[in-house]
Amino acid sequence: MADPTKPTIDYSYTGFQQEQQEFPFPGTQLDNDLANLVNSVDQTIDALKDVRRADGALKNGIVTNDSLSPDLLIGIEAPTDWAPSTAYNINSTVYEGDAIYRATVSHLSGASFATDLANGKWEKIVDFSALTDAAAASAAAAAVSETNAAGSASSATTSAATATTQAGIATTKAAEASADADAAAVSAAAAEAVLAGAGATGLALLEAETGAEAFEIAVPDDAITGVKIADESEGLSSILLKLGIDRAPDALPKTPQYTPTSSISETRVLINGSTENGGSPVYHRHFGSIIRDHTGVLHVFYRRALGHATYFEGDLCHVSIDHDGNERSAETVILAHGTDRDLHSPMAVVTPSGRIVLTFCDVQMPSAGNSVDLRSMYSDDNCGSWSSPTTFYTDDLSRTYGQPRIVPSDVAGERWRILQPWYGRDAGGTNRRIGIFESTDNGEVFADLATPIYEGADLTLSETSIACLNAKVWFAAMRKNGGRLHWAVTTNAGASWTAPTVVTWGTTLDIAPSLDIIFSRGVPFLLLGYCDRSTDQTKWRWAKASSLMTNAEAMGKLAAVTSAADMIEASGYQVPYIYPNGQMLFVEFEEYVYGGGGISDPAGSDVRLVWANPGAWVDGHEFSFTPTIVGASTPGSPTGVNTGTISKDANGLVSGNLRIALTSKGGMVGQLKLGLPYTNKTGNRYRSGATVTFFDNVSLPDYSVPMPFMPGGSSTIDLWRTYNGGSGTSTVGPATISAIHVDDDFVIEMVFSYFTDD
Repeated sequence: MADPTKPTIDYSYTGFQQEQQEFPFPGTQLDNDLANLVNSVDQTIDALKDVRRADGALKNGIVTNDSLSPDLLIGIEAPTDWAPSTAYNINSTVYEGDAIYRATVSHLSGASFATDLANGKWEKIVDFSALTDAAAASAAAAAVSETNAAGSASSATTSAATATTQAGIATTKAAEASADADAAAVSAAAAEAVLAGAGATGLALLEAETGAEAFEIAVPDDAITGVKIADESEGLSSILLKLGIDRAPDALPKTPQYTPTSSISETRVLINGSTENGGSPVYHRHFGSIIRDHTGVLHVFYRRALGHATYFEGDLCHVSIDHDGNERSAETVILAHGTDRDLHSPMAVVTPSGRIVLTFCDVQMPSAGNSVDLRSMYSDDNCGSWSSPTTFYTDDLSRTYGQPRIVPSDVAGERWRILQPWYGRDAGGTNRRIGIFESTDNGEVFADLATPIYEGADLTLSETSIACLNAKVWFAAMRKNGGRLHWAVTTNAGASWTAPTVVTWGTTLDIAPSLDIIFSRGVPFLLLGYCDRSTDQTKWRWAKASSLMTNAEAMGKLAAVTSAADMIEASGYQVPYIYPNGQMLFVEFEEYVYGGGGISDPAGSDVRLVWANPGAWVDGHEFSFTPTIVGASTPGSPTGVNTGTISKDANGLVSGNLRIALTSKGGMVGQLKLGLPYTNKTGNRYRSGATVTFFDNVSLPDYSVPMPFMPGGSSTIDLWRTYNGGSGTSTVGPATISAIHVDDDFVIEMVFSYFTDD
């Protein structure tokens, strides 16, 4: 049959899914491409049968003399008679006397073969002397037998002919013996030649992870830049990577096998700063990240020094852990600091080729000059060894911050690129610059994108994390020194950004943002983690990506979830790894000061591995919130204990309960309104009710009862009352419940549900 057709993927399913999000998956294109792949593999199998038997051996009779060169037919180069003053190459063969010799070195022959032989320039490979001696003996015997001259002569002639024939047979056998040794290799080459086509390197039978046999198509070296040709150690899933499917690790992502004691999060101490290394010295470990390699192993990178600030020389360190965090490797220094240098903020990413790329800051200590080098290095063997670091930017302020991101490229001819956010100064050294370095060659070289996220003198923005929804839509969360977090969006792959927008939720001490994307029922959500230094807590917020395109406030609709409440002077640096099921693992660095002062003093820290389940948060996990109560005419300042729980799923269904227990009405006037975190959908058809389960210390006229009501487009439950059909004389319709109807110790409890677009 003809050479097999190489399979191609002519449609990007990942790109479609990311850009379309809530539209159906392109099944027709997927079926078409999978059919093409099946057809190509079928053709390849059929082609393989042309040269291979079912038992794995070559088919009988397919290697013929016509397929082989004359040299291979006899196993050696065809011999010639030896001659003086002749150039011979290594392995050249000659006849000399009753033997065939092979040259051991390239040389110019001398006047005597014997001299060259004695000098080790030749070695004997075939000896015919025994056969020629037998022929001579036969001839001598014929001469002696004069009485049988005719018969002896005939016998001698026959013997001589036999000897000559045997000599020829011996030569042929020697050639056949050598040819047999090469036959398998020659046949294998012939088989590969049958399969080779348009640069293909062949087909190999591999064992898949399930133990079943599977075919893996080897890709030509130049087919995918930066991707190594498949070998027998790779699993079936690597086919997906080489065929352009974005995430195809050799081992499928494993779900953390935790049994959390809390529905919010669970923390394990990975490195105890007070006892590691025998407790002396007590190291400060900080500024780090966590990634998962293509075999399922987690890697944690961080800076290790004697204190937090850049008054201490710091090394880059690493530990690896299994996917549960149960087994941890020994701590290793992957890069030691130079004199008066502090290495910190190692941020890692695993590229589609399996390479681990690490970016970091090499900071000169203040006493030596304050210059900063932004550097990178990489490992192709899962942190077994590293390339030499290269510097891609230098000034006196810059820092890399935020995990690098792999994003599909929107440039023709490029498959994907690495994006590394950074902050520093512009080339002139006058403006603050928040930018992105990119690498389009698998982490070899980084270059600054022409358009920064922000550049100017009015905002002191610094730590920035980005999340990429697809090739063009990226989000950025930025820390402002002494201010609240800021937000920016690009819809054209960084060619332009919205002006940074300050968020009103949170505090002016929110730092170290980390931004990730998680999916719930195909809907993308942005997950924001940060450290609130006003309370020493690590907090998390989330919102639909679509709502954050134009409204940074959407992230603050729900009270933040706290995953740690003891982050004393910590900067967080959580940088989570998100699993496909919505769970995540991240690293926290809990600091403790023992010098009596602030973070500039020598300080230790614990490295903690934290499990959390943001997928459950997004899908409607129930959280506490504080409902409000105000008067419609005069809000007042009521006091009391107000509590509630609320949840919102990916479809926008909000449900919950609340309890208002006043101690003072605080001057409220007018209809009472209860405030909730989410806004009801707009429109009359979305008017919603609630059910009062208990109320006390209220005086309602006309035998009426409470009737809570939530208008469309509102975030308050308005309190109404209606006639209950009792024995009273009034038949009044719905009317408001106002502050005049309740006492200072008014209590009401209710349950509610409605839909929101928040």
